[in-house]
Amino acid sequence: MFFFNSLNPCRHFTLVRVVNVVKHVDAAKGSRYLLELELKDASGQPLRLSHYVYAPILQRQHSLDFSFKQPEPQLALCNPLGFHWNPKADIHFIVPVKNQARWVQQLIADMEQLFIETGDLNFNLIITDYSSTDMDVKKALEKSSLHRYQYVKLSGNFERAAGLQAGVDLINDDNSIVFLCDLHINFPPFLIDTIRKHCVKGFMAFAPIVLRLDCGVTRLEARGVWEVNGFGLLGIYKSDLDAVGGMNTKEFRDRWGGEDWELLDRSALTS
Repeated sequence: MFFFNSLNPCRHFTLVRVVNVVKHVDAAKGSRYLLELELKDASGQPLRLSHYVYAPILQRQHSLDFSFKQPEPQLALCNPLGFHWNPKADIHFIVPVKNQARWVQQLIADMEQLFIETGDLNFNLIITDYSSTDMDVKKALEKSSLHRYQYVKLSGNFERAAGLQAGVDLINDDNSIVFLCDLHINFPPFLIDTIRKHCVKGFMAFAPIVLRLDCGVTRLEARGVWEVNGFGLLGIYKSDLDAVGGMNTKEFRDRWGGEDWELLDRSALTS
């Protein structure tokens, strides 16, 4: 309520409910919050607010109190300078494939459904295809109802790092988000906005932990094992990815696995 009262000194808004709160703790400096609130304005119009705030640790000034009590921290909320997410940023899903016809067909169907459920025009599917022989990937994309897609045909052995970088190289807009993706993923409808909320240009990338579903289970039941040791998914602004050097296509030329960790390490070192 402290944030809401600060936001709303003239009572132009009414808080309906707290939708979600994400807290990032920094014990030395303070905590950052992503607050998602459902509001109503003075006319009763519903509004949705998703906003980052920062709560720095401020110690009260020492007084002449000689009781040697630890000073209590003061409560303050700040707007992190430049730390704003873009609700309309383009998102490019990049997926390298080779001879995975069943999963490619599922991917295209999932993306079609994602568009039906969200109506979001600002996402694009990029498939980099290592000359698959079990299906015509390009034709499948052409026959689909996807509003935006791109296709690149590659040759040689499958190289995930090179396949992802080939997709990145197609993107001309540095202000768009790149979502480096694995083929065997089920995409919930809230994923697009989740990626946008957790990617902040120049500040933050998004590496979600995925749930490996048990056999025969759908995401509606959500039973399985969290893949805490793998970061095959990464959302990052194109400009930020370029700034850290893109995918490591030299070290991971003849193998795949580990390229995601290596990219995350470089991103953390340059942040």
